[in-house]
Amino acid sequence: MEDFINSPTIEELSAKREVHGELIGFSYSASSNGMAMNSNSLHHISVDMKNGEQIITHSEKAAFGSEVTKIYKAAGDVLSELRKVIDRENISAWDALKFVDMYQMTDYSSSHGMTLYFKDDPDIAFADVRKYIDLKAVSQQGRNDVTNELHGILTAGIESAELISEETKPSKGPNMLFMGMGTPNTPGADEPEQTIPDPNTPRCPSCGYSGEMGKFCPECGSRIK
Repeated sequence: MEDFINSPTIEELSAKREVHGELIGFSYSASSNGMAMNSNSLHHISVDMKNGEQIITHSEKAAFGSEVTKIYKAAGDVLSELRKVIDRENISAWDALKFVDMYQMTDYSSSHGMTLYFKDDPDIAFADVRKYIDLKAVSQQGRNDVTNELHGILTAGIESAELISEETKPSKGPNMLFMGMGTPNTPGADEPEQTIPDPNTPRCPSCGYSGEMGKFCPECGSRIK
C-alpha cells in the first residue's frame, strides 16, 4: 500500500509537459496467462509507418483458442488521431505510473499496456524514444476513459482499413488439467515429456517473455528489434 500512496498521480504527471517529435508507432496489448477462467488470451493492435503508409496489425486469441493475426493498410491518418489524445493528456509522461497488485495470484498473470514510439531525432529513420504505459495503473487511477478513447481510434481504423493478409496459428491447447477436466493420471500412464528450454528462443528485453514473437511482444506490446 505504501508504494501505491507514494506513486505519482496522473494529475501530477500530466502537469509536467513533455515535447516529442513525430509519433511513428503505437501499440495496444492485453494478455493473460494461467489457469484462471478465460485466461491465456491475447488482444493486440499496433500501427506503424512502413514505406510511407500506416500499417495496422491486429492479433486476437481467445482462451486456449487459435491466434488470428490480420494485417491492414490504414485508410486514414490513425497516428494523427492518436497523437491528438496523447498531446491533450500528456500521456507520454504516464510511463512513470505504477500499478500495485493488492490481490496477487500465484497461478495467473496479466498485462495491459500501450507503447508510444517517437522519432525525436529527425536524422534517424526509426523511433529513438519509447514510452510504455501500464494501463492497469491507468485504470487504478480511474482514467479508463482515455484508454477507451485510444482503443476506439484503433478499432475505427481497422473498420475502414484494407485487409492485406491474414494468418491463423492453431491453439496448442491447455497444458494442465483445469477444474477436473481432462484425463487423470493412472498407474502406468506415460509421464509428460520434459523439455529443456532452448537458449536461442527469442526473449523480450522489456518484460522477459520467452516464446514466438513477431514485431511486437505478445505479452507487453514492446517493439522487438
